[in-house]
Amino acid sequence: MEGFIFERAVLEFTKYFPKEYQKKPFFYHSIRVGVFLWNQGYSEEIQIAGLLHDTLEDTKISEKEIENLFGKNVAGIVKANSKNHLLPKEEILEDIVKRCSDYGIDAMIVKIADIYDNFLFYKKEKNFSEIERCKKLADLVLKYKKEHDNKIFYFLEEILSFDNKIILLGSGDTLGTPVVGCNCEICQTEKRTRFGIFITYNGKNILIDANPDLKLQFLENKLDYKNIDYIFVTHTHTDHINGLGELSFRKEIPVFYSNDEINSRNMNYFNYLEGEKVIKRISYKNFEEIILEKNIKIIPLPLNHGFPTSGFVIFLGNIKIGIFSDTNLNLDEKILENLKNCDYLFFDGFSENKEQILELYKQIGEEKTLEDLEKIWFHTTIEELKKLKNILKPKNLVVVHISHIAGKYNYLQEKYKDLIIGKDSLSFNF
Repeated sequence: MEGFIFERAVLEFTKYFPKEYQKKPFFYHSIRVGVFLWNQGYSEEIQIAGLLHDTLEDTKISEKEIENLFGKNVAGIVKANSKNHLLPKEEILEDIVKRCSDYGIDAMIVKIADIYDNFLFYKKEKNFSEIERCKKLADLVLKYKKEHDNKIFYFLEEILSFDNKIILLGSGDTLGTPVVGCNCEICQTEKRTRFGIFITYNGKNILIDANPDLKLQFLENKLDYKNIDYIFVTHTHTDHINGLGELSFRKEIPVFYSNDEINSRNMNYFNYLEGEKVIKRISYKNFEEIILEKNIKIIPLPLNHGFPTSGFVIFLGNIKIGIFSDTNLNLDEKILENLKNCDYLFFDGFSENKEQILELYKQIGEEKTLEDLEKIWFHTTIEELKKLKNILKPKNLVVVHISHIAGKYNYLQEKYKDLIIGKDSLSFNF
């Protein structure tokens, strides 16, 4: 840095902090903010204000002392960046951003550098509650952004684009709800599009199944096809793959599917997308780990759906997610063992109970018994999931692949309070 003013500021800054404080993270945070502003080419006044931005809160130095040492502008920027603790807690953040905006672009630059350094620190520490706080502040800064388009504002985009989240795109079964031509009470009030999940972790995006409602789901959730990094297909029934045709503007998205003969043959329909370099087909084998990125691991597991189908156990750092969208519970103990202690477990809950399935068969002129269902029915009931939760002990069990016969959302959620009844666009931050 040119001259010795910034070096003097560091010495003054250090002098006002007791030695025991100089080993704490917030001490180095202020130094990093000053260095960041230097690296970005801002004036020495802004660099010094960045270094000192927390001193009015954390030390005994006064605004007047800062002004005497480094000038009125530096003191004003630091004052604007200092919290007013006399305000109610819920008003403090917006107040500080508003005062920075009122003071001018110099104070906003320091505030953004402050937020950005905190974001990088908490991202490294995986402190997601503090990351959410950084995002809230970034949103507030953009709210008070004026006409100027200083380069510092681009760092807010990085903060806001970081979002560890699971979105249940669609909570419905193969027909969705409402069902075409059905006049039942549920179809008059409920909306359940075809099943799909979108996961964002450390800036990477994974789509589980590309259903026929994909376009509407992406529009509803303000998602963009171009941001998909990986697609995993549970099986090649049309309600899980027909949305692949929507992806005609993306370049070579890896699409993972089971290597069995039936699924491989059905995937051949999308050879034209591979030829146009829209997708890149990659087969997987059940039980074999797939390492996508650092801290992203997926294990496919075979399900019992009367058709070659896989579920997935996904490890995102310390977070464990299970996705079993089409299956009954006639599963090998080894498979269920893999599902224990998930943070989020998404599981097929086609109907509330098996009596509803018997009634469904009766409506098409077929009489079945509960014993028959053991051999011919390849879905799970919500009643069964209540028992399953006690065995697998997930932190959150989310019911998905719900048909119109299961009942209304409010009824199901009220009755099964220990489960999370899936609904379209339901999201979880983690």
